[in-house]
Amino acid sequence: MRTERGFDRLVNFSDAVVAIAITLLVLPLVDLEIPEGHSAWDLFADSDGRAQSEILAFILSFYVIAQLWLGHHRIFEDFRSYDSGLARLNLLWLVSIVFLPFPTSMLGEEDPAFSNGVGVLYLLNLALASASLALLTQYAERHPQLLDPRLRDRPRVPWYWEWAFVGYFLAVAVVCLFAPAVAIWLMIGVLVVGVSQGRMTSRVRRQSDNDAAAAAGPAAVDEPPPGATA
Repeated sequence: MRTERGFDRLVNFSDAVVAIAITLLVLPLVDLEIPEGHSAWDLFADSDGRAQSEILAFILSFYVIAQLWLGHHRIFEDFRSYDSGLARLNLLWLVSIVFLPFPTSMLGEEDPAFSNGVGVLYLLNLALASASLALLTQYAERHPQLLDPRLRDRPRVPWYWEWAFVGYFLAVAVVCLFAPAVAIWLMIGVLVVGVSQGRMTSRVRRQSDNDAAAAAGPAAVDEPPPGATA
């Protein structure tokens, strides 16, 4: 028998792992040194571009992990219990999150950043993380008994939107094999796909809330609390 405490531990463990992974992203920046007589702003103007690459890699990965966590949070908001299948899929997602600081640290060491296979490794890592979230979403649809009873019939984002990130990362990985410099610029598309997916999710949730409100009918008039006078 699965308990509510067990489900809370699963969610809390996931949040803790993400917090550690996103913190590890900053470690390569700790090794950056400011030359004597210079300011921190001079790091953005160094001749070899190493500092800029590492800072941009940190910003990119921080954004990606934050978006992945928001997606994970959105999915698990619907769950009220779990089983072994859900736990395994969640662990697969966590593996992809824990591994991400490793290719991120190598991005700042290559010129261009996505060369020598580093970009492909990074993008495949992101594809795995996104695929894990998509599988978690589909798991929710196929196992409604694990969901909050009030949310079981709520419309969800179409499956092809959940896999949009996966397809995009794989496509950029192919480009990275032949043109690493171009692949770097294509990562801007992550913002476009993320915004589009976020709007689709908000639209579906808003429509669901409107339908639920319409089905409930007019709101009942609140009764005054005991002892209250008119």
